[in-house]
Formats: sequence, structure tokens, C-alpha cells
Amino acid sequence: VGAMGAAGDRVQQSRALALYTQDEIKWKRWSVTPGIRFETVDQEYVQDQRRADGGGTPASGDGRIDAYAGGISVAYEIKPNWNTFFGVHRGFSIPGPRASIRNALDEETSLSFELGSRFSNPDKGLLVEGVLFRSDFNDLIVGGNLGGGGAAVTENVGDIDSMGLELALGYDHGQAKEWAVRTPARLALTLTEAELDGTARNTDPESLFEGGVDGAKVPYIPDYQINAEFGLEYGRVGAYVSFTYVPATFTSASNTSAQVRSDGTPDARVGETDSYFITDLSVRYQLRERTTLFGGVRNLFDREYVSSRHPHGPRPGLPQFFNAGVEVFF
Repeated sequence: VGAMGAAGDRVQQSRALALYTQDEIKWKRWSVTPGIRFETVDQEYVQDQRRADGGGTPASGDGRIDAYAGGISVAYEIKPNWNTFFGVHRGFSIPGPRASIRNALDEETSLSFELGSRFSNPDKGLLVEGVLFRSDFNDLIVGGNLGGGGAAVTENVGDIDSMGLELALGYDHGQAKEWAVRTPARLALTLTEAELDGTARNTDPESLFEGGVDGAKVPYIPDYQINAEFGLEYGRVGAYVSFTYVPATFTSASNTSAQVRSDGTPDARVGETDSYFITDLSVRYQLRERTTLFGGVRNLFDREYVSSRHPHGPRPGLPQFFNAGVEVFF
């Protein structure tokens, strides 16, 4: 609905050349993997802004972005089934042509660190893993609130610091006792603290970062997540039940539970999601060596919860969902 061309019809194009090199160096119990990537992107856009009423003029532009990423991972084998590892890596995300050329957006960059240790004993069906991680994002790129009916555009909203801990424990009592029936079980916990580093540069009410100040929690990132899975496997058949719990999260950087923007305007996109606990079931049957049948039920008890408030108000999580299929490996 509206005049032809009023939405700013446009064609965008990017042509990229990416070069990378990586090597794995092993010496005794040490393993070192350095790598680097360079990417150059030529961009252009043509936008027909002429309207049926005679207003508006065409617009176009071109430009180039050069970006690099890379890092190094170091692993040390304490024992044949126990190792520790450390890594540091730089990443990037490149904005689209119009956002980069017309709106002068910078590429988003990140610097990530991880330190962890992993112990596994396949004969006993035991796996223990712990990982500390930290990721710092600069000039985070966030798209406009598509579908929200507003005029938000893609912007660099600011910087984010994220750190956390991942813990995982797996054990198969049936395998450890050499039973005919295997009983794989796994418990995973992720703790995350993601905050704005400085006040968000985005003040558009259509953006979920509007109203964010230094230290505010990043929208839609839960403080923790818990998942537990239990299974039974006999011969070619396997059945599994999974439990997942995710607490409520803020849906905007203003970090308010009330459905009101920072300027006091009521808005259903502001507030919180629901916490939820869902159960999934799945089964597998290995028909042949390379063919497996599978099926399952997601959200077994059809739990209803608000999983998002974007792009235009409360949105539900996945309802009870049945699936079935076949996997064939060639």
C-alpha cells in the first residue's frame, strides 16, 4: 500500500575475495593451531527513490571494506584421555552495501578467549568438560526492527562484553557395566554475563537497544541455561528424553519488566520473555549401516510461553511439534 517507489526499491551487490591460511603444529604433548583470514569486499547499491507524485531522486554508491580475522589455539595433553586448551580469536561481520556506504557503518569486530579442560573415558562412558569464555564485541551491528512498522535502520549500536562458563558431564552406566542396554546421560550448564560496555549509541525506539546504558544486560541472553538428557540404547534402537530450562530475559537494553519505553511510551516489545521448562522426546532406529530412521516430539507437554517480543509484540515459543525422517549417508 502506498505510492510506487516510496519504500526505496534498491539493488545491492557485494563481491568478496577471501584468503586464509592455517597450520597445525604438534610437538610431544603440545598442539598449536595458528590461522589468519583476510577478506576484501567491493560493494555497490542502486536505489530508485522516485515516487509516483514526482518527488524523490535516484541514489547510488560504491565502496570497499578490508577486514581480517585470525587467532591461535593451544592444546596440551595431560594424559591420553585428558587435555586442556586455550584459544584467542578475532572475528568480524561486514554490514550490507547501503548501510556501509550511505550510513557509514563500520564492520563489527570481536575478540574472543577460551580456556578449558576435557576428560573422556569412552570405555567407562564418562565425559567431563569445563570451559571459561569471554567475547568482546566492538561496533555491534544490529538490524532494524523488520516487520515492526517503523523506520529503524541497521546501525552500530555500541560495544558489548560477554563472559561465562560452560560445564558438561556425561556418563553411560550401562556401558561402564558392560550391559546389553546402554544408558547415556548428559547434563549441561551454561552461565553467561553479557553487558553493554558504554551507553548504547542507538536511540531509535524501534531498536531493542534503545535506552541501554553502561552495564545494562544484553537483550535475549539468559543468565543461565540448563539441559539434561537421558537415553536407552539397545542394538539398533535408541530412545531419548531431554529437559531444558531457560529463565526469563529482558527484551530491550532498557532492562525493564514494564512494557514501556525509556521515554514512557507504552510498547509491547519492551519487557521480558517468559521462563520456560520444556521436554523433548526422540527415537532412532538404524535401518542399515548408512541409513537411520528418526522421529520425535518437541515440547511434549505443549507448554505455552512468550519467547520473544520482537518484531511487533509477544511471540510464542515452538508449540508441540512432531517430526519424523530418514538420514542416509553416502
